Amino acid sequence: MIFTRVLLLLIATFFLNRSETASAVSDNSSIDISLSQLGCSTSIITGLPQFDSGVSPESIRLDIPEKYGSNCKITGIYLRGEITQRTLPQLKFIVAVTDNTLEPWETPYLELDSPGGLISEAMKIGEFVAQRKMPTSVHHAERCFSACVLIYAAGWQRIPGGKIGIHRPFSTEISTESLSFSQYLEQYENLTPVLKKYYGKFGVSPTIVDVMNVVTSDNIKILSAEELELYGLDFENVAYAEYNKAKTIQKCGNEYYELKKRWDDFHISCMVQQLTETNNSNILDNCTKLADQKYPNFREMYNNCL
Repeated sequence: MIFTRVLLLLIATFFLNRSETASAVSDNSSIDISLSQLGCSTSIITGLPQFDSGVSPESIRLDIPEKYGSNCKITGIYLRGEITQRTLPQLKFIVAVTDNTLEPWETPYLELDSPGGLISEAMKIGEFVAQRKMPTSVHHAERCFSACVLIYAAGWQRIPGGKIGIHRPFSTEISTESLSFSQYLEQYENLTPVLKKYYGKFGVSPTIVDVMNVVTSDNIKILSAEELELYGLDFENVAYAEYNKAKTIQKCGNEYYELKKRWDDFHISCMVQQLTETNNSNILDNCTKLADQKYPNFREMYNNCL
């Protein structure tokens, strides 16, 4: 299941010491394809065609087995650099490459490494991520700053392994050339409720926007693990969890939902224990088998619920 695959990555990447502040930087953007480290000759496909190049997603998808291995599997999408007006169409283009390459219940995760960019575009990308039910992750050596956090927040599961940073939005879409200071503040004030509504929709506390607004755009406040949990920006997207709970109970009944909760809890505990006690590379499979043994009715009910 995608939940356990994401969770395993979560456990392995979360340990990180975070600093208090850092300076924002700017760089070029790219969207690459992440590949499974097993069965592929490389872990990332870079230099992909642009969405307006005339190359079809299907042709890229068909080339992967020949170029990178017949058993090569796409696991995710890697978004790097500044968020611009070209980021969303390029992301949609690359997502189309991954179509029909995963199991029906799987979704490619979106790995983020970005200093930020355009707020409005980041919000559009976040809506797309939520629509596709994509998990989001920030690797331990990477960062997600400013507008990037809007994308990260929309993931149905999140992996905050790297630095998550916020600051007062510096919107290039608000021209100060013909505005007085009071007029600028009025336009800026209009942005605050929009951001609060957006974050709230994904189970993030709207107070995160108030915290952002007191950090100058020249600096970044790196959120600690405690702050990520406090603001609802840690692993679980509360909004999606509640939606999934209601949908699961409606489709499969409360008995299955409660059984699945117990199965998941055991599965998580098993992986945490084995990660700390063994170097076994088959932890995921081992814990799945042990969970199925402990709850012998789960697999049949799970298959009936698909």
